[in-house]
Amino acid sequence: ERGAPRRVPARIRRVLRRGLLENPRDRYPTLEALLRALRRARDAPRRRSLVAATLFAAAVLGLAATGRAEKDVRCSGAEERLAGVWDPARRSALEAAFRGTGRSWAGDVSRTTNEALDGYRQGWILQHTEVCRATQVRGEQSPALMDRRMDCLDQRRSELRALVDFLESDPEGALDRAVELASTLSPLADCADTPALMAPLQAPAEGEARQKVRSLRRRLAQARIQEEAGRYDEARSEAASVLEESQSLGYWPLTAEAWARLGSAQGRLGEREEAAASLRQALLAAQAGRHDRAAAEAAIALVRLSANEEADLAQGELYSEVAAALLGPLRQAGVLEASLADARGLLFFQGGDYEAAEKEHRRALAQLREVLGPGHPALASSLVRLSNVTAENGDLAAAKSLLQEALEIHVSTLGENHPLTGTTHDRLGSVAFREGDLLLARGEYQRALEIKRATLGPRHRKVGITLMHLGNVESREGHYDRAVELFRQALEILESALGPDHPHTAIALGNLGAALADQGKGEEALEYHRRALEIQERTLGVEHPWAANHHFNLGKVANDLGRFAEARRHLEAALEIWRKAYGEVHPSIAQGTSELGRSLLGLGLARDARTRLEHSLELQESTPSDPLLLAETRFYLARSLEASSGESRRALELATAAGRALEEVPAGGGRLHDEIEAWLRHRQVSSASDT
Repeated sequence: ERGAPRRVPARIRRVLRRGLLENPRDRYPTLEALLRALRRARDAPRRRSLVAATLFAAAVLGLAATGRAEKDVRCSGAEERLAGVWDPARRSALEAAFRGTGRSWAGDVSRTTNEALDGYRQGWILQHTEVCRATQVRGEQSPALMDRRMDCLDQRRSELRALVDFLESDPEGALDRAVELASTLSPLADCADTPALMAPLQAPAEGEARQKVRSLRRRLAQARIQEEAGRYDEARSEAASVLEESQSLGYWPLTAEAWARLGSAQGRLGEREEAAASLRQALLAAQAGRHDRAAAEAAIALVRLSANEEADLAQGELYSEVAAALLGPLRQAGVLEASLADARGLLFFQGGDYEAAEKEHRRALAQLREVLGPGHPALASSLVRLSNVTAENGDLAAAKSLLQEALEIHVSTLGENHPLTGTTHDRLGSVAFREGDLLLARGEYQRALEIKRATLGPRHRKVGITLMHLGNVESREGHYDRAVELFRQALEILESALGPDHPHTAIALGNLGAALADQGKGEEALEYHRRALEIQERTLGVEHPWAANHHFNLGKVANDLGRFAEARRHLEAALEIWRKAYGEVHPSIAQGTSELGRSLLGLGLARDARTRLEHSLELQESTPSDPLLLAETRFYLARSLEASSGESRRALELATAAGRALEEVPAGGGRLHDEIEAWLRHRQVSSASDT
């Protein structure tokens, strides 16, 4: 309570005091209960009507035409207010700075960034003029509302200045993110949301305190740009300084904004507990100050914070409900609604609920399309995130279409040689790989590797990921020595860049293990797969789909070594996790069920094996499938039929079809091809002996 401004009613201070008690048992049982109590306290006295505003408008409407003409002149200076912020001189200076980097994509980035900032400038001028005219000329708007809208526009101008200052000060470091940064400027539409602007407590009306509020908000705008630019330490330091100074003013809306900015920077730095505490303080301060937009932003940030590598679904869901309730009264909330849906999508994706994640990411994309229009740079990130989920859900055609749209946006706004363009080529390669188009996959991966090495350097983690993807192509084509070489390079880079216990490092370990198994080094492969599983379970949880992938790898290698009981345990664990994440119809279910059938066959349980293999074959034949997996499933089913029911004719047909399917596999199936040929020869010999 200490430091609370005297203007905050005692009823609100009582609610806050209980919410911040040291003993959790003495606090409100949930954040939702605390928010309800705050709203009841805030809305207890009946709000005054807008009679004063109406009377003011009526009076102004009676002004003479000469008065209007005079006030028209007073509303004509918006353009001058952006002098030195973003004007032709600064535009030319920034363009020269970008081109001076010598990067091949500098011209494209400069063009797109300038267009974005020009559009923002024009929108700011139009709205500034309109805000003035609405009060000074047409009398449709109260002076109080005009002041708040002008304060909002002043904050937007401060953000614009901070962004241009940053871009000019470090063109080399800013070039890769310039377009993205320009697209993250706070929406001007917020400055037209009358209910949201009028809801917060009134700022100090005059004098030094009012100027102090404006000055601190300008510094928060600078901290926001620092954070978006990746300068997290600087953003945290500036936000903490503003927070300390704002508390002496006792103006809750500003304090809420400072807590939120501090929490956001702390989250980017990985300081999760500190970030969560700061964002909760932002939520409380925003509610005390009736600052619903800041409260919603803090709640959304808490949802995003919950979507970490140890996703807390329950907490994330709670904060998302709070955010949704806070967004309800806001009129210009399209971008925030998209941000909430995106945060929920990330939360569900990290938690392994890909169906729910896809639903949320589709909602976010639809909202952004409506607000931003086609081709906007911000759409590309949303398209990519949605493609990740659709690919995990097995809809590769949809994932490919989304990525192609994202690539078109990247090329048109960033150029063909930008790092983000390279990343999108990489993702398209992964979709092609899963579709079995290895030629296309190799081409996309090689293009991605070329761009990433040129723009990020040879030791960047993203280079390691692309090397890993190229290793998968080599492995699938039967070039196992080359695959092992690429996987070792990728593992070295990822361990150096991310550390030995990162989920992506675990993926590299798993891929290296698979390639070693293909070389016939099963025992060595098992060691890599065990390390990978241990990392994924520790970092993501035992029920995450990525952990299931390593259970599958362990089961497959154990099958290769003839350790069928061990294989069965891992494969059943993988299938249990995948069913929870994907449901019963998914490529991973088909793959895992087929490999489990192989284990059961090895254990002498031919009837059980047949049931699993029939189900896997049914799943694969209903959608486009990997020809190698299809061949494996048909061959194991042929063996199970012969062993369980003596259906030799169908078994022969399946084995023959399996051999034909391997003709579509670049390496010809390797050992599987040899097994099928030997089995068929044995049947032919047996048939000849019988006759």
